Amino acid sequence: MIPADCVAEQCRGYLRGVNWVWFDLDDTLMDFRANSLAALRMTYEECGLDRYFPTCDQWTECYQKYNHALWDRYNKAEISQDYLRLHRFLDPINECSTVSESEFAVQARHMDTLYLSLLAGQKVMVPGAMDLVGYLRAHAYNIGILSNGFCDVQHRKLHAVGLDVLVDAVVLSDVPADATAVGIPAQIVRIAGRSTRYVDEVDQTSVKSPTLERLAALSDRVETLEKLLDQCHIEGRRGKGSCAVCTKEDDT
Repeated sequence: MIPADCVAEQCRGYLRGVNWVWFDLDDTLMDFRANSLAALRMTYEECGLDRYFPTCDQWTECYQKYNHALWDRYNKAEISQDYLRLHRFLDPINECSTVSESEFAVQARHMDTLYLSLLAGQKVMVPGAMDLVGYLRAHAYNIGILSNGFCDVQHRKLHAVGLDVLVDAVVLSDVPADATAVGIPAQIVRIAGRSTRYVDEVDQTSVKSPTLERLAALSDRVETLEKLLDQCHIEGRRGKGSCAVCTKEDDT
């Protein structure tokens, strides 16, 4: 175990000149895996899923397989949040039964609501997380939370462990692929200059990565130049004009 004074000294070194410290919520501050498994076990028991899966371990393994695949598609904007929330419970059941989507959809939605409610009440934290947040608060750092989890659940999770009163800003919505981890907090800090804790209404899609924007602009210019050059080649070979590039190629 590293002594607390050594950790504090390391923090001072890392954070020299820093005003805002941003954390991802799940698996950085909160132990999402432990909390999710606990909620899935309770969902298995309360919904009587042993009629589909002989053991809870089989249920959680099958659920996680579909859930991970669906989240991957969701993060690529291939499916909606509603589709994800329905099918991560519907698809595992379909794998081991002949129940139709229309027959099981109502129960799948009930399972989703139950699971998220149970998940929101779990309180397992990553070791040392609360100590670190407490240190930052005691030393007047601004603390922000980022998460692409479902807003209603994440708010309840923050409240359940007492983080809601320790942080200055919380960004709870989808993080677009063309936004940067630095760009989002920078925009939030500007918008949330007022004393506010929750800023999930912010339109994050307006926070573009300056590097990607510049590359996109350069790509557009290159494409335009390539079209002009192709047209120059065509006209030069038709005898409608001279093309320096074509002339150079002919000389070789």
